[in-house]
Amino acid sequence: MAGSSILLTYTIHNVYNVSMIRAQILFPPEMYDKIKAEAQLQNTSISNVVRKSINKTVIKKQKNGREILLAMAKEAISDPSIPTDLSANDDYLYKLS
Repeated sequence: MAGSSILLTYTIHNVYNVSMIRAQILFPPEMYDKIKAEAQLQNTSISNVVRKSINKTVIKKQKNGREILLAMAKEAISDPSIPTDLSANDDYLYKLS
């Protein structure tokens, strides 16, 4: 967004037994008002609203272990250099032929 900026400070705080890094974020006034209203609507803090939003938009986009393994399997299936009977033929494993 135009006019918004982020300034990070690396002060670690222990909140509810969870380590957190304090970050200072500057919002345009209209955006801040919307975030504040959402926090009041959810009966929570502005920080929590921002954390939830970041979790939905940034963190959830990262692949988990299952997604990574599925991607690797799809690559292996489409790779013509890998024998199609690899899982059923011990000759590849023990180099019998």
